[in-house]
Amino acid sequence: MREKEYRIELLKLVKKLGLQNHVKFYDQYLSLPSLFSFLKATDIYISSSINPNQAVSGTLSYALGTGRAVISTQFAQAKEVVTPDVGRLVAIKDSRAITKVLLDLLSDKNRLEHMHLNAYNKTRYMLWSHVAEKYINLLKL
Repeated sequence: MREKEYRIELLKLVKKLGLQNHVKFYDQYLSLPSLFSFLKATDIYISSSINPNQAVSGTLSYALGTGRAVISTQFAQAKEVVTPDVGRLVAIKDSRAITKVLLDLLSDKNRLEHMHLNAYNKTRYMLWSHVAEKYINLLKL
């Protein structure tokens, strides 16, 4: 299914489920500052890749880096970075599991705040400035 057709299907589903007042689509490319603003405004970022071999997800990295707890399907990068202290992993194509975990995490604001803080702190090593410093130190050897 092409991207435009997929968006149309999602819009129909939102209407069918009566979620028009809760879901908004932005049909545009977001600059990094705009993306960061959206991520910072979320309570929990959901990464729902259906490809178990997906190597990386930029938005998953950005979500963790902005200090957001995450729920992710079990693709390659997610299995490496999503630990119980920053989020939860669920099986691919298991919407019931996503719902269950989402409700569980939203039920405990203290735990969620700790997860946000852990996500932020655990991703400092991913910053380009830190990576550059590591390369500089490696080249000095």
